Amino acid sequence: MKKLVKILGLILIACKLIKALSLVALDSVFYLYLYFKNRRKPKKGIALIKLDEIGDFFLWLGTAEKMRREIPRSFVLIANSLYASFAKTLPYWDEVISVDTKKLERSIPYRWQLFGIVANYRFETIIQPTHVSSLLKGDSLVRMSLAKERIGSKGDISRWLFNVSKRISNRWYNKLIPFDLTIKHELHKNTAFISQFFCRKFENRAFCLERSATYIHPLLDGLNYFLIFPGASANAEYKMWPKEKFAALGKRIMKERGLVAAVCGSKTERELCEWIAKETGGINLSGETEIGEAVEIIRNSKFVVGNDSASVHIAAAVKTPAFCIVGGGAFGAFIPYPEFWQEPPVPIYYNMPCYHCSWRCIYRLKSERIAFPCISNITVEMVFKKVNNSKII
Repeated sequence: MKKLVKILGLILIACKLIKALSLVALDSVFYLYLYFKNRRKPKKGIALIKLDEIGDFFLWLGTAEKMRREIPRSFVLIANSLYASFAKTLPYWDEVISVDTKKLERSIPYRWQLFGIVANYRFETIIQPTHVSSLLKGDSLVRMSLAKERIGSKGDISRWLFNVSKRISNRWYNKLIPFDLTIKHELHKNTAFISQFFCRKFENRAFCLERSATYIHPLLDGLNYFLIFPGASANAEYKMWPKEKFAALGKRIMKERGLVAAVCGSKTERELCEWIAKETGGINLSGETEIGEAVEIIRNSKFVVGNDSASVHIAAAVKTPAFCIVGGGAFGAFIPYPEFWQEPPVPIYYNMPCYHCSWRCIYRLKSERIAFPCISNITVEMVFKKVNNSKII
């Protein structure tokens, strides 16, 4: 059965690659139009593309702060629409272009409209720091920008079958930053990239996101509360601690410590959050806040408990204690944090010999839609003990 699923997975990857290459070929027609339209116009300014997930963005903000000090001239951020509005409130760039990444992959009219907007800026330099393949998104934007200098990461192309797209997109750059396979954590990767880009060594330092606005959710005003984030990136159920355990943990903390549980998540997680809030007697805030508001809710909370998702990285950025339930699939890539970070999220994990499997579990299939053993084997007692021993409650 598992062999059949693996074969079907490879077929699916091949179909997606063929579809992506077809779209890239179609883009070439529009590329010629943009090229002849803009070829004689002068180039100016620098753009940086950041289209990955919310957690990745907050992990990268310390790097953005360093880049702003090195780039005093016009600096434009091309950002995922999930956090573009929040990015506009930050002082690290002069302008933000918002990108709907789903439309960018699926809608040709939207793609070409966005490509036209970016090309009309006539950037002298465009930077795409992501080290994984982004053929239809960030890499395509680099290609269609027509920038004089197109800088990216060489990335990991050691696994040929899964990185055909990276090998193709690397040809769209005229400068590729070498990728060190020995560097594991995202924070170290970010620092390594800008160190090579600016040709000088940057130190790894903890980042603190200063308060830019005051926001108190009306349901939380005057309460001593902690936050539960039961979701995971891309709604991957195999990375999510069971909701029954989140509910049991929440009830225990509320009973023994007298704090109010507030359950948070995206609009797609509303049903999950509502169930946990009902079981704990807490408050459901899912889908009710923008990113900037969520940042301040996290900043004002006693602590955060969640899976390896954006919430714990936001908590780290605003110096709120966080407890992260993490599996072994990519252990060390995001959680635990490196030693240089003061007050990092506390990792809670169940060690297994199969760690670092890249979420290709030998015990369960992703299609089973339940947590993998490295997640589900974490007990309520293990999490409560970490929270209780932290002396923050």
